[in-house]
Amino acid sequence: MLQNLYAIPVYKTKLPDHEKVQQDFQDVIANDDNFDKVSSWYSNVDTTFGNPEANKLPFNAFIKNAILVLNKYITHFSVDAPLRYGVECWLNRYKKDYYQEVHNHAGRSVFSCAYMMNTPKNSGNFVFYKNTYDNLHASGLPLLSSEPFAYNNRITPPLEEGDIIFFPSTLEHYVTGNKTDNNRATISANFILELSENEEK
Repeated sequence: MLQNLYAIPVYKTKLPDHEKVQQDFQDVIANDDNFDKVSSWYSNVDTTFGNPEANKLPFNAFIKNAILVLNKYITHFSVDAPLRYGVECWLNRYKKDYYQEVHNHAGRSVFSCAYMMNTPKNSGNFVFYKNTYDNLHASGLPLLSSEPFAYNNRITPPLEEGDIIFFPSTLEHYVTGNKTDNNRATISANFILELSENEEK
């Protein structure tokens, strides 16, 4: 009997109050002063990551609604202890031909998310990557089958504007290039899970 091991739990839904969050960031996205490049990233995406002024940006509505979704996601892990969250979030802007390289959010965070705030058609795809099947592809095994190969190291989840997707922070992912003249804008966030203070006492 064939068994596929190590399924990875990923959760996708619409962000509540998407239109408000989108409106909150309309002027932010248009202002180049809010963005910079990160020299350690092997990509050309504009980002607020590392910007000391980023805490003044209107992330509150996004964080509130993202946590509502996170609470639903973690029920799939049978978590029932009262939690408090540490949240780190940033805004990414993709102009034409801008992209994000393969990376993960490994560190203190347990879960991460990506929110598709403004995603015009053909402005890029959010793609998960895992090297589990690299050796199978490198061996040429897929070429020996006349049918589509069932084991792939890249998965492009179907995402629409307004969607938010949660995943374990160690799961690698990237964003393909924007092929349009319209800006793509997304918010990424990391969530640190801690037992609430009341439970610690």
